[in-house]
Amino acid sequence: MTPVGTELFVGRESEMAELRSALDDARSGRGRMVMLAGEPGIGKTRTAEMIASVAEQVGFTSHWGRCSEERGAPAYGPWVQIVRSCIVRHEADSVRAALGQNAGIIAESVPDIARVTPDVETPIALSDPDSARFRFINAIATFFRNLASGGPLVIALDDIHWADVSSLRLLEHIAQDQVESQIMIVATYRDTDITHDHPLYRTLGDLARRQHISRTLMRGLDASDMGELLEAYWGARPLEKLSSAIHTQTEGNPLFVGKMARFLAQDGVPTATDNVDIESLDTGLPEGIREVIARRLSPLSLYANDVLTIAALIGRDFGFAQLAALVPEDSVQDLLGVLNEAIPSRIIEEIPGATGQFRFSHALIQQTLRENLDVGERINLHARIAEGLEALYGDEAEDHTAELALHFGEAVMVLGAEKAIHYSLLAGERSLEELAFETASGHFDWALQAQADSPIDEKKARTLYGYGISQGFDAEMGKGLVALDQAFDFYFQNGDYVRAVEAMSNAPTVDPENPENARRLRQALEVVDAGSVDEALLLHKLSNTMQGNAITRDPVEEDELHERAVKLARQNRDKNAEVYMLGGYPSVLFARGELQAGLSMARTGLALVDISVAADSERNVSMWGACFATQMGLPEEAIKHSDRNMAAARRTRSRYRELNGYVMGRSSIWDAIGDFDALLEDARAASELVPGNVVRLGGYVKLAVAAVNAEFERGNREEGQRRFEETVEFIRNGDDKYQTLLASPRLAHIARLAGDVEHLDFAKEMLDRVDASNYAPGHSIIKPATFAIIAAIENDVELAASSYEQIRGWKTHIDPFAPCSDRIIGLAARTMGDHETASQHFEAALEFCRNAGFRPEIAWTCHDFAEMLIESADSADRQLARSLIEEGLTVSATIGMRLLNERLTVLQVTVGAPKQTNPGGLSDREVEGLTLVAAGKSNPEVAEALFISTNTVYRHVANIFAKINVSNRVEVATYAKDQGTA
Repeated sequence: MTPVGTELFVGRESEMAELRSALDDARSGRGRMVMLAGEPGIGKTRTAEMIASVAEQVGFTSHWGRCSEERGAPAYGPWVQIVRSCIVRHEADSVRAALGQNAGIIAESVPDIARVTPDVETPIALSDPDSARFRFINAIATFFRNLASGGPLVIALDDIHWADVSSLRLLEHIAQDQVESQIMIVATYRDTDITHDHPLYRTLGDLARRQHISRTLMRGLDASDMGELLEAYWGARPLEKLSSAIHTQTEGNPLFVGKMARFLAQDGVPTATDNVDIESLDTGLPEGIREVIARRLSPLSLYANDVLTIAALIGRDFGFAQLAALVPEDSVQDLLGVLNEAIPSRIIEEIPGATGQFRFSHALIQQTLRENLDVGERINLHARIAEGLEALYGDEAEDHTAELALHFGEAVMVLGAEKAIHYSLLAGERSLEELAFETASGHFDWALQAQADSPIDEKKARTLYGYGISQGFDAEMGKGLVALDQAFDFYFQNGDYVRAVEAMSNAPTVDPENPENARRLRQALEVVDAGSVDEALLLHKLSNTMQGNAITRDPVEEDELHERAVKLARQNRDKNAEVYMLGGYPSVLFARGELQAGLSMARTGLALVDISVAADSERNVSMWGACFATQMGLPEEAIKHSDRNMAAARRTRSRYRELNGYVMGRSSIWDAIGDFDALLEDARAASELVPGNVVRLGGYVKLAVAAVNAEFERGNREEGQRRFEETVEFIRNGDDKYQTLLASPRLAHIARLAGDVEHLDFAKEMLDRVDASNYAPGHSIIKPATFAIIAAIENDVELAASSYEQIRGWKTHIDPFAPCSDRIIGLAARTMGDHETASQHFEAALEFCRNAGFRPEIAWTCHDFAEMLIESADSADRQLARSLIEEGLTVSATIGMRLLNERLTVLQVTVGAPKQTNPGGLSDREVEGLTLVAAGKSNPEVAEALFISTNTVYRHVANIFAKINVSNRVEVATYAKDQGTA
């Protein structure tokens, strides 16, 4: 029989084969990551231990980081464990070389670095938290990569479903950084715990897009493995029916099987020769797993159970000193007896390399002990633990703030909230110092809730400030801004002007829809140090917030404030601040509709970016560069800026900023050029970044509506309707009027495309919710533009005329996720019956979209223009209609616009298909191009001859090649000669 405490390993051939393959890749310099997922007790950790053992045998060095489920766990906890392991297991010279100039940066979180580098220098402090956090993350990744150059590494992360969000962001970075290294990462997590709002959900989505990362879902052992496993436990082959019964009830979960095997063996080992009544076995698994664990605990003394219950409330990991502080002095010696009982029974185990530190052998044991307590007992025990640990830590209590915050928080009903708030506030501020914004947000949120009914005092203002900063960096921008506003008002009214300025200048963004924001910024400017970078930041934020509200809007003053801000940044030689402002002010120009000015400013800012510029500043300026380039019909430039934007956004480790990059950069480009697959993939990725239905979250409303449109355009009515209903719920549950306004033209287009009154009614409902006069001209015009589309649907001449008067001077462009401006104006004019004006705008839309390669709008403009021309009796108009329909059919078929293609086919029948006289099905325009190409003309020469852009020529030539089935210009010349067109 296998001795108690021995871990068995049976089966798992396929999992081990994949892991061995990953090892081979890593040893060859192709870094790999394998994630082992499954329910509790399924064998994830054991499998990871086995591959780590195999790795050690073939020259790897393995390092473990184990995550804790307790709220009090420190930020980056598992990574700190791994770095410490590296220090212990590698030669000091190797560690020093791997640390290089990053020793001081890492030592701020891992003081053990001083063991190998006693003269470590404190790094230069960075004022920008985002830059400081990225510096730390990059330093850790560089350390591992350098260390692996001297020999391959296995980095094992256990239970990452409990990892703090900062540790997950570091995992994402290292996983991306390891591609060309001798590093293999093994991570385990419970997939049963992962919901849409779980922090790991976003990480899994990010990692899933990388080819060198794989995921293995571990299931229960096969029934064929059950007999072997039980035989290993019992030393004899069990009865087949018994083996089958245990497999059925445990579902092959190795932990449950092991518990059951040991329990049944207490009364003697049942073997294949025994006459066992299977039905009488009280296994009760998996539902009765707590009972099985309770039976495992029952042989322990009552005192041991009491002590272990206290340990279970401390956490999965606990220390002897912590327990000693919680029992009477004369009982400390008895704790050794508890350890002597619990360790051989494998209830707990020593943590290797950590003297006096222990952990429960499985989380379910800890969970069972905790849940055996009723509410009152649990609260009282937390109170004992809180006070006992506070006394134990003494003057060093502030080094354990997260842990103390947890226990005082759980004991509020007994001890009151004062100390719980105190330690939660300290824990939040420490997390901010460590740039662990997500962890900080949780602490501040708890402290804020505990003070919900209290008036604002110094402590609550401090909490509001920390909450606002942490929320603003990675979560709900609206909540963060409200908190910072409250903190500012308190500080300003009480004369604490330094903190008042900090609250305004450090705010991650502004709220242009709230006129009070401008008032607060002006107050801060009254007391800020003149000529400082803080003054520049406040001037910049004031200029940005003014444009968003009719009460505060003043374009002249906005420009003056911006110019003063940039001048101050230059005087202070702060390039990051200068780029930050050049990247922020384009949002004002965007709202005004000043596209060329916005693109020029973004280009200027991008030219300044160097290593001194923070990722968030580069992200913002490149995002607006992408946005403006798209609007102006420059998709190649837009894609270049967008790629830069997404890279910088991911460096910020902020889901808000990454989401913003999808919406204002990449996805709007895919929408414009008609890459629906890429658009829908971005919509999926962006949805994983949405923490809830929150206001002003990176414009997700626009992207969600665009995804609905993409499904309908492709003829996927059922999926389009599902997405529509989901998006309607999202919009109605929120209060994002601004983003809904910007999405309204596409909502109206969907109603026209799908032909469903439900969609049209919703578009009207959304317009009724928005007072467009509150917005700057570039945005207020969106509402009449949407009504122009609705007028076309309902053939409402009066509404079309009213809309036309408001949009007639609109410049030719395309807003993110919206139809081309000239097509909308053309629709209004057509509905009014002014076909001459409509023709001019349709032609302008076609020229713009053809040059830009905006295929969906080319196809739709061809449809709308042709539909109008068919009504004419003029033969030239009807001939032009035929040509437009042909072009529209070709484009819509190319990118899969099924519903529009069907509409165009109907129009083609209506107008009558032209007599086919051209070779190869070529249009008259394509025959002209064929003749010029056959004559040896280059693409620029063809463009000049036909008065079209080189890009358009490129597409025409590609279409000609495809239609006549040739692959080069020599074959074109031969074909043209044969057909008599040369």
